[in-house]
Amino acid sequence: MTRWLLDSSASIAFKQTHPEVLEILPQAEEIWLSPIVLGELRADFLQGSKRESNEPELRMF
Repeated sequence: MTRWLLDSSASIAFKQTHPEVLEILPQAEEIWLSPIVLGELRADFLQGSKRESNEPELRMF
């Protein structure tokens, strides 16, 4: 089973459509985020100027 534990950098690379990340992630059977990374992403999204569009994006991710 292929599992990935992502850090904030990988999450940002995914959002920026980094080719390597987009190639590797679909191969994973499970993708995990630590509560710390999830909190960092959520805090960044809430503080950003695009909060309304960022919330659904974070949920989708």
